[in-house]
This record gives sequence, C-alpha cells and structure tokens, in this order.
Amino acid sequence: MLSVADSKRSTDHKDGGGQRADKGTQNVNFVALHNDAVHGIATLTVNPATLSSLSLNPAELVGGHASQGTVQLNGGVPPKGAVVTLSSSDSAVAKVAATVLIPSDASTSKIRCYNLLS
Repeated sequence: MLSVADSKRSTDHKDGGGQRADKGTQNVNFVALHNDAVHGIATLTVNPATLSSLSLNPAELVGGHASQGTVQLNGGVPPKGAVVTLSSSDSAVAKVAATVLIPSDASTSKIRCYNLLS
C-alpha cells in the first residue's frame, strides 16, 4: 500500500483567481506500508513554472507609442491559470499592467508596454 503521508508548500500565493507563477516548491512524502509497518519513504518535489522569456516588439519605443509583448512560462500552468506580476523600473517612462493571467491551456500571454514620453 502506498499512501500520501504529508503535503507541504513552502509558499502559496493566490491573486485574481489564478495561482501566482512564483508559487513555491511543493514536497509530497509517500510512505510505503505493508501490514501497518513502514517499509520506505520517498519525497516527490514539484517545482513551479517560472518565467522563461519576456519579449517586446518593437524593443525600442518612440514617445507616445506602444509595444506588443509576450510573457512565457517554462512549465505547466495551474488549472485556474498563472498570474505573472509585471512592473516598470520607471513608471514615468514606460507603463505595463500590474499583472497578466496566463490561461491554464497556454504557456504564454500577450502584454502591451506604453511609452509615456512624447
């Protein structure tokens, strides 16, 4: 008989119905039992999907224009989707949405970046 003995997450963040892409590693311990005696324990580690690429086209913007971009994860997306947090190092120059939701049936999502200088 194989049973799940313990399931713990190092972090668990939720936002907007989706699970955050930076959700922590999850470990699940499996215990092998025979006649109520423990014969072995194994740990399965599930690593979260992480950002594999962010691209903008065009990469350089003229004042007042926008750029189309793509956010891509390197792994599977949870059933409710994955929320990726976006930010600009200078919001007076470039603006992006605070988050983007990557649907559960995809590994990418489109974004727009706006140049606020004119």
